Amino acid sequence: SGGSAVAIAEADIRGNKITKRYTLFAGSPLLEVNYQFEFVNPELNVVGVNPIIKLGEVCDGSHVFYFPTKQGIEERRFLEHRMYGECFNLEEGWVACYDEVEKLTLITGFDVEKPYLVHFWENTPQNYDSHYYYVEIQPWIRTAEGQTNYFTYYLYGCKGDWRDAVEEFRKIGMPLKRPSAYS
Repeated sequence: SGGSAVAIAEADIRGNKITKRYTLFAGSPLLEVNYQFEFVNPELNVVGVNPIIKLGEVCDGSHVFYFPTKQGIEERRFLEHRMYGECFNLEEGWVACYDEVEKLTLITGFDVEKPYLVHFWENTPQNYDSHYYYVEIQPWIRTAEGQTNYFTYYLYGCKGDWRDAVEEFRKIGMPLKRPSAYS
């Protein structure tokens, strides 16, 4: 009952505190994940927030990712036989993943002004540390020592075409586009 459900996870790693607050909204395919970072070590000045994505039954070449860059929408297809990474500077604060077989879409969204880049990572079983197929959409953000830093991202999943999902996600009212001063 109610409008949402919240779960909180906390970690203290040698005095460096990370809190994640997950909010699932009733009657909505939207999941909000809010990070709070309190770092005491000066070398911890960047965080790559990395939700691991496996859309549908199988993570394979039927998965297509769309990145809204200044040059337009850039498309990347999952490469099944090698690990792969690439960085993007986004014009809007979302990345779409579409499964062409199962017709499922997942939008990862965030305030486009927070990350200084977005890293796309495709993992395969050849990875010694993680023997699975999956994808990470990693917004990298700078943190300030001695201050509380925040970052929020959203996961929006639905059936159907990725373009329709992006339009529905935009209706949520997120600050997805860069202000004109950045263009």
